[in-house]
Amino acid sequence: MSAPARAVTAFVSLILVLAVIPAGSARAQSVQEALGASIAQRNCSQCHAVGLKGQSPNGGSGSFTYQWENSADNVSWNAISNTNSIDYQPGSLTRTTFYRRKTSSGPCSGYSSVVIITVNPIPSLNPLTDQVYCNSSTINNINFVTTPSSGISYAWTNDNTAIGLVASGTGSLPTFAATNSNDPKIPITGNITVTPTYTNNSVGCPGSATRFAITVLPAIMVAPIDDTAVCTGVTIPSFTPATDAGVYIGSSVTYSWTVSGSGISLTNGSGPNLPSITTNNPGTTDFTSTITITPTYNY
Repeated sequence: MSAPARAVTAFVSLILVLAVIPAGSARAQSVQEALGASIAQRNCSQCHAVGLKGQSPNGGSGSFTYQWENSADNVSWNAISNTNSIDYQPGSLTRTTFYRRKTSSGPCSGYSSVVIITVNPIPSLNPLTDQVYCNSSTINNINFVTTPSSGISYAWTNDNTAIGLVASGTGSLPTFAATNSNDPKIPITGNITVTPTYTNNSVGCPGSATRFAITVLPAIMVAPIDDTAVCTGVTIPSFTPATDAGVYIGSSVTYSWTVSGSGISLTNGSGPNLPSITTNNPGTTDFTSTITITPTYNY
């Protein structure tokens, strides 16, 4: 599996004057060695640095050999195999790396100035869970968590502004009022896509986009139920009140009810339908009971 893409910035000191004196020589020849300037690598889809350009040294015996070295800390250095050319092209980089070139002429050698190539990490956004809200509810701002946690900016888009959220923005998701005015009355969903970007040394490196959904449920109503007069001792069968909810896979409607008055067996409760009701009036005057039904849309 290939290494993740990394942003790369190369900072190069331009020139070093190196005195190379052949052992036993009566004529000391000064040698000039330099690394040509490199530019910032700003394409975060690539994981290679800009090539390091070395200028030809002067003086010495007139014959030169080269050895490129790298280091993770600018203290401990390692010779890079098969790097005997005047220039050097670094391979794939996964961390900040230091480079220098050793130039030899006869028995003497010296080093160039150090080049540092800064490697920006690709940010990784923590997973975001889908969320479901009722119509007209307040959705508090949603913050994002990323590794690394500093130097991160966010850009996000929303593919359905009917949920009450604007089409795009930066930073955390702002507080907004959930809306659903859909007809028929079914859930509506906005897919939110969030892209984190890590920025360092003016180089921005975007991570993979992460998507999650915000679903807003409809506000539904129970269809009118006519008042009814019945005799004592009658059983009214269980029934399911009608609502204006549209048909939607995975959704259901439940009910809660309260009872005031007297003369019926029904008490306060909830469920997918109203249970059967038995009337009872041992007196000589009418009893009246009022049943208030509230629907709940579930998804």
